[in-house]
Amino acid sequence: MNIRDMMISVIEKCNYMNGVARGAIEWMVDYMLTNKRYVEGKDGFAYYIKCDDATLDRIRRNKKYITDPEFMKKLLASDGDNVHFIGVWSNTPNSDGYKNIVEGMKKLVETEKPSTVSWYNRDLKKFILRRI
Repeated sequence: MNIRDMMISVIEKCNYMNGVARGAIEWMVDYMLTNKRYVEGKDGFAYYIKCDDATLDRIRRNKKYITDPEFMKKLLASDGDNVHFIGVWSNTPNSDGYKNIVEGMKKLVETEKPSTVSWYNRDLKKFILRRI
């Protein structure tokens, strides 16, 4: 399976993407691949946006910005010195998967040099922010 098909398949299964049309998911994945807003490893991938402080604050205050396709289109076009991970997936179990995810994040920090890295936890109840 190629990276595009894998990303679409995984994103379609996310609880917070229920009801989102496949076409919207395909558009998002194509955008991320074209604009290199993803990190791919041998055992998984992560996709992210780069955004300014105001956009990051909107994401922090309202998770709708990363779950609604219309808002997502605006987010994907944003740019700035913050990296926000929208999704992370690993096909290896527990601690090995965590290690792969952290390894990928480190590589991204080295290349993008963001001022912050953020993400929501799995159930979108907790916003996590790390200053670099």
